[in-house]
Amino acid sequence: MSKLHKDVLSLIFEELQDDKKSLYSCLLVNRFWCETAVSILWKDPWTFLMKRGLMKFYKAKLFFNTILLHLSEDSRKFLQNKGIKLPQQQEPLLFNYITFCKFIKHRYSYNENIYEEIFGDYLIEEIYKLFISKCTSLKFLDVTRINYPIYNYPGAENSLSYLNELHCKSDDDPTLFYGLSQYCKHIKKFYIEHKFPNPGLAKLIEIQRNVKYISININDDEYDTDDNDKLINLQNKYQFIGQSIIKHAYNIIYLSIIIDKDIVFFNNLLPKLINLKSLSLDGYLFNKFDEQLNFSSSYYPKLQVLKLNSIYYSTAIKIIKKTDENCQIIWIENMKIDSKDDFRQFIQIIFQYCPNLKYVKIVLMEQDLENFKKLLINCEYLEGIYIEIGGQYSITWPNYRLFDILIKYSPITLYKIQFHYHKLDMVYLEFFFGKWKGRKSLHLYLCETYKRSNLFSYHINKRLIELIEKYKNENVIKNYEINKEFRFIEDYEEFNKLTFR
Repeated sequence: MSKLHKDVLSLIFEELQDDKKSLYSCLLVNRFWCETAVSILWKDPWTFLMKRGLMKFYKAKLFFNTILLHLSEDSRKFLQNKGIKLPQQQEPLLFNYITFCKFIKHRYSYNENIYEEIFGDYLIEEIYKLFISKCTSLKFLDVTRINYPIYNYPGAENSLSYLNELHCKSDDDPTLFYGLSQYCKHIKKFYIEHKFPNPGLAKLIEIQRNVKYISININDDEYDTDDNDKLINLQNKYQFIGQSIIKHAYNIIYLSIIIDKDIVFFNNLLPKLINLKSLSLDGYLFNKFDEQLNFSSSYYPKLQVLKLNSIYYSTAIKIIKKTDENCQIIWIENMKIDSKDDFRQFIQIIFQYCPNLKYVKIVLMEQDLENFKKLLINCEYLEGIYIEIGGQYSITWPNYRLFDILIKYSPITLYKIQFHYHKLDMVYLEFFFGKWKGRKSLHLYLCETYKRSNLFSYHINKRLIELIEKYKNENVIKNYEINKEFRFIEDYEEFNKLTFR
């Protein structure tokens, strides 16, 4: 019966894993609750270290001091002989915390190494040995710039055999990937910082049984070179991992990738992604790729999320036409145009092919308001929209018609709105707020396209905040941000569940 209670309690606490405050309160109920809550909190303890500033280092040192108390006597003696001072245990630990860990990370962010900032090489290696020996059935491992043979450490088979997610760099030692291949057969998610061909990484990808997530980031520093031999390597960087990824193409449901010069690889891969649910393409490294990508034989009937950066509108339109009315998110950044008609055609394609849309970012010209109205009518499940005001900026745009259309034709589901504008008329905005009464309270984000003088900006923002606060008190607006340049959509859990980062 107690086993049943523990299983049920664990399931409940799993639902609270993002609610740390509630989990902390569970620690105080009794030992049974405490142990169950600790097992959840220590599943991925690295999340507590993500804050910036001094608090980050304070938390990191407390965290690692707890880890160091788990070191074996042999490790402690080895480190002490190297002159490394270790924390002394004042009283027995309540639990063997390391055994609860399912994640091994070593970075706060993209390039910030936790270990390197606090400890030396000898201590880092002993920490890895500790995790590999004590953590059974790891789910997550980041081996970026790791030069230790962790696959040879005692306990490697138990800890690595059911690894689910791997973060790595293609210019890491191939031996590391060959070593991981001994035990890792169930990796579903690969996050790769890709630069050079790596046969070891290709082998590791190839032998997996069910790869579903691929994210490939490319460092653009590699293109700043006059070395012809290096450029040849760059153009053929997928000669190893490319075929391994293509082997899993029919299983891949999430792909996030930066387009580079290996167009043959992309044209072989993209048509095979028939089960794709989320596609993120970034073309900022290669300006000429759009005309070379072949979508004629592609079909994405299950696609729900489309995120595009530095892509031509014409390419975006081709992709959307290949979907089967399942798209829920279309998010664009820095899009490239052939003509001003691209904005109109893009909006038309969305309301024709995406009736189940929930989130979208568009550039809106004044002459496209009629198409914007059709988008609001046809996309009846729309929850969030980012409107970037395009065209020749003037006092009359955005104008009364835009807000009138939003009031009359927005689906009842819409309540998250961001305007990226040149100048916003307070009269039109107050008209909009007044007419929005009775609908779901707005999550509102307002961002100007250019910075005014500090004094002028202060007076404008003061009036704007006073207006917004008035309608916030009347429950027309729930929360808001002004002149903060960010993609509001990523703040929402329902968006993050669909997207692949």
